[in-house]
Amino acid sequence: MITKKFSYVIIALLFLSVCFSAPAKTYGSVTVSRVVSVYDGDTITVDIDGYP
Repeated sequence: MITKKFSYVIIALLFLSVCFSAPAKTYGSVTVSRVVSVYDGDTITVDIDGYP
């Protein structure tokens, strides 16, 4: 059976996880003309239309 102390710890952890979550930032949008390379599956190099 779950004790009151354990319940308080769980509630505190849930509260803290919400307090420390940062809002997402928006950086605008671009059009990718082509994908140049993919490295490690999570790093990509692309050509962006209208960017020098």
